Amino acid sequence: MKENKLKDIRRLIIDNRLFSVLFFSVILLSLIAVIDNLMTIRPQDSLQWVRQNGFAVEKLYREQWYYYYLFMLFNLVVSGFNLVFSIKFFKSRHLNLAIVILIVTIVLLVMSIIFFNSLIVL
Repeated sequence: MKENKLKDIRRLIIDNRLFSVLFFSVILLSLIAVIDNLMTIRPQDSLQWVRQNGFAVEKLYREQWYYYYLFMLFNLVVSGFNLVFSIKFFKSRHLNLAIVILIVTIVLLVMSIIFFNSLIVL
């Protein structure tokens, strides 16, 4: 019984190419984001400009390098949860909603990669 359900799901994924392309592109993009984060982060402090108070005084301070690992964790959490949700909707025959979730996930991952790379001061 369980094998028949898995075969049905596999057949649905193979038959629907748009879903499978988006699904695997989310997986690939999340792996690219993790590799990009791991290659960019250096274990040292980076200097950041920050406004200290309401009187427009700006100072330079040191930020810990492990803060940047939160972007990698965000990418993994967003892609993981949205892949699970898209599979759930795909199983329940809500294909359009599953495709929209995957497209939104791709947009979020691209925006996260761009934002992360703009934060890094090399």
